[in-house]
This record gives sequence, C-alpha cells and structure tokens, in this order.
Amino acid sequence: MKRYELLKQVLEGKVSLAAAAPALGVSYRQAKRLKRKADAGLAALAHGNRGHPPANKLDQELRARVITWSQERYADFNDTHFTEMLAQREGLTLSRETVRCWRRQAGIKPKCRRRAPQHRRRRERKSAAGGCGSAASPERRAAPRRCCGMAAPIGGSASRGRPVA
Repeated sequence: MKRYELLKQVLEGKVSLAAAAPALGVSYRQAKRLKRKADAGLAALAHGNRGHPPANKLDQELRARVITWSQERYADFNDTHFTEMLAQREGLTLSRETVRCWRRQAGIKPKCRRRAPQHRRRRERKSAAGGCGSAASPERRAAPRRCCGMAAPIGGSASRGRPVA
C-alpha cells in the first residue's frame, strides 16, 4: 500500500523517480518498471501467482495417506527406509526430505537419535631410532639437551643387526 502511494505521487509529479527509488528499496531501473505497472492500478503491483498454491505442492490427501502408513504399516522404519519402501511397495516416489518434514510436523519423532561424535585421544609419540627421544615427550621439553653430544648413536644401524661400515 505504501509502495503504491509513493508511485502515485511519482505519477502525479510530486516526487521524482530518483528520490522515490531508495524509499522503495529498489534501483532506479526497477523503480521505472514499477512506475509502468502502477499505471494499471494497485492489483498490477502484486505478483501474478499471489493467492495461488505453488505448482509443486503435493495433495493433502497424499500427505494424510503417507502419515497413516508411517504410523501403521511402517511404524518402526526410519525416514530413509520408509521413503524407500514407499517407492518399492506403494509405487510412490517422494524425496526423503519431504517425508521427514511431514513426519516431524505430524509429531512422529526420528527412530534413532544421532549421537555426538566421540572425542578421540591421540596416542603418545614413540621415540625415533637413533634420536634422543620424542620431540613431543615431556622429558624432552623440560630437560636441557644433554644426549645429543654422545659419541655413538643410540638404536642406530648396529642395534638392528646390520654391519657397521
């Protein structure tokens, strides 16, 4: 209503189209388009599908039938399995999301609650062969570097049974 009144003032010449465009919340080009429509009256500004149901809306009786099947024949099925059974046994192809929405709106709760993922702890790092120990070990971080000045490597190739060259 406010939009039409503002466009009416533009048509009468009281307000410029450039000043009315920001007030309408549209660009100048869209304001010109609305001005042409405003010549036809208030009803011309409304969308053509206003008051009509969407073209892809499913029947209420189909919905009622699906909810009845969900509560009676397929009471212990989850949403995905129920959708698959509707396609196989009843010859009714619906999306899983449609079935899920209908069941939740009818008050049918999901069969299995999803659990939060369990926290997994990482294992301690093993010491590397020939080294002073793990770089991530608490002893390594706390103690000063003493072991790296040794003459012979610890756990090197000699400890694995290979001859030293």
